[in-house]
Amino acid sequence: MPLVTLLSFFSMKLFSVPLPEEVVIPYKEIPIMTILYFFGAIPEELGWTATLSAPLAKKFGPVLAGIMIGGVWGLWHIIPWSWAHPTGWIIGMCLLNILMRIVMVYIYTNGHESLFTGLVFHTMINVSFGIFPNSGSHTNPWHVSVWLVVIFLSMILLRKTSSRTA
Repeated sequence: MPLVTLLSFFSMKLFSVPLPEEVVIPYKEIPIMTILYFFGAIPEELGWTATLSAPLAKKFGPVLAGIMIGGVWGLWHIIPWSWAHPTGWIIGMCLLNILMRIVMVYIYTNGHESLFTGLVFHTMINVSFGIFPNSGSHTNPWHVSVWLVVIFLSMILLRKTSSRTA
């Protein structure tokens, strides 16, 4: 997620998407954010990852399981998002939640069903958005979604290529 948000920042600059004039990144707060977000992710990931991911992935596959869990995960956040963001941003975040959950289900089911993978990924989502210029105030879910898909598909291709040559 840090790479995804970094690439989305540069693509936003490239395409002249609004960004703050002065970029502020709270470097000193990253360690405390990491700790707080990790522990804050535990209740969510006990439900989404530890309880739902494996059974749904076994029954429907990781993509459909990610769509189902991510859809609910996105709906879960709509009300707080609606307090500060327009409809297009909220729709983009719902899509991004689905994409992130597909990645998380894939990582979980291909990573020996370790809850730690879900916790780390969830933590990195929150930390990455928290340090995105000016505390995430200019996060563009559409750019983040594109880069998440590019990196995720690249990782899958690299994994398949390396397993064929091994």
